[in-house]
Amino acid sequence: MASLLLKVLYFIIVTFSVVIIAPITEEFIFRGFILHRLAVKGGISSAILVASILFGLAHLDIFL
Repeated sequence: MASLLLKVLYFIIVTFSVVIIAPITEEFIFRGFILHRLAVKGGISSAILVASILFGLAHLDIFL
């Protein structure tokens, strides 16, 4: 019984992390930090381009 409870708890924690925590953290990193810093240094157009490229590279599947 305890093993099943631990498996369910683990599933809930992992699901919450993947669905809620990871996307919010990603937004803070790419839009809140990287995009803002690049916009201050080089303008908004180039900041959007570079931040988008970095976002794409971070999500690149190298095993294709």
